[in-house]
Amino acid sequence: MVIGQAISRLLDFCGADLVRDNHIGDWGTNFGTLIMKIKRDKIDLANLGDEALVTLDQVYKDGSALETEQPELREISRNELVLLQKGDAENTAIWEQIVEISKVAFDKLFAQIGVEVDVTLGESFYRDKVERIYEELTEIGLAEESDGALVVWHDEVKKFARDNERPFPFNIRKSDGASNYASTDLATVIYRLEEFKAEEIIYLTDGVLMRKLFDDRTLSRVGLVIFDEFHERSIQSDFSLALVRKLSLTARPSLKCIITSATLDLDKTQHYMPN
Repeated sequence: MVIGQAISRLLDFCGADLVRDNHIGDWGTNFGTLIMKIKRDKIDLANLGDEALVTLDQVYKDGSALETEQPELREISRNELVLLQKGDAENTAIWEQIVEISKVAFDKLFAQIGVEVDVTLGESFYRDKVERIYEELTEIGLAEESDGALVVWHDEVKKFARDNERPFPFNIRKSDGASNYASTDLATVIYRLEEFKAEEIIYLTDGVLMRKLFDDRTLSRVGLVIFDEFHERSIQSDFSLALVRKLSLTARPSLKCIITSATLDLDKTQHYMPN
C-alpha cells in the first residue's frame, strides 16, 4: 500500500486523473475456512474486542491447521464458501462481520500512514458480474468444461497443455460452481475499462498470480512490468489482445499494467487507474 501511495502521488503530480481502488480479497477460499472454524467453535465475532483483526487472523490460521490435520474438513469449508457465494443468510452475516472487522482495522492503518483510497471494490463487488465471463469465454471458444470446472487451456505452453502428464489448465469456474480469482479479476478488468474508462491500470499485487492471469491469450499489446521484490527481478513482456477485444473491451485498444508484488497479510491489493 505504501508503494502504491508513492506511485499515485507521482502520477497525480504529473497530472493524471486517478481512481485509487482498494481491491480487497473478500470473496475467496479463505472465507470458507474462516466460516467453518467460526461455526465449529461458535465464535461470537461481535465480542472480539480491540484486537479483533489479530484474533480473526489466528482463527484462520487455526482453521487451516485443522484442515491439514483433518482433510475431511476441507470439503466442509468448500461447501461453506459455496453457500456464501449463493447468498446463504447465515454465512453472509458472518462474512459481513469479518469484512467490517478488516475494514475498521485497515482504515485506521491507512490514516496513520497516509494512504489515500477513493473506492473499495473488492472481489465480492464482482460476484454478480462473473456470469458474463463464463458466457463470453465459452461463446468465443476459449473456455470449456473439464471435470465439471470451466477452464482455459494453453496448448502452446507445456505446463498448461491438454497433453501434459499432469494437466494444469487455467481455472475460470470451480467444479462446485464457485468463482475464483480468475473470474473476478477478469470481471474487474471489464468494469474498469467500461465504467472508469481507464487508459492505464497499475496493479500492485503478487506477480505470480498476475502472470497467470495476463498470459499471452488474455491481454496483448499490454506493456506488463512485474517488480518481484522477493526474487529481485523485473520482467517486461507484450501479450496478445485477443481475449480483451472479444470480451467487448473496445473502450481502449491497449492497457499498460505495472504489477508490483506486495507483502500484505490479508491479500489486499491496491490499484490506481488514470482515466
